[in-house]
Amino acid sequence: MELSRICFDYELICEEIRLILVSIENEQFEKNIGYHGTGDPQRERDLNHVKELFSMVNDKHFSKEFHRKL
Repeated sequence: MELSRICFDYELICEEIRLILVSIENEQFEKNIGYHGTGDPQRERDLNHVKELFSMVNDKHFSKEFHRKL
């Protein structure tokens, strides 16, 4: 198999996984379940909670594109 075909297939799979994760995250938000369980993304947060969330996003995506400095 050519490298270009492998790269193309990889991108397709990444997009499928991304869509699955979006649906899971939306379901967690709608049903008020999941890691945080509050269901309200606009709620007040203290600085430690914000740092924890940024850390989780950085770990989840592990990409310079998503890396956030505090």
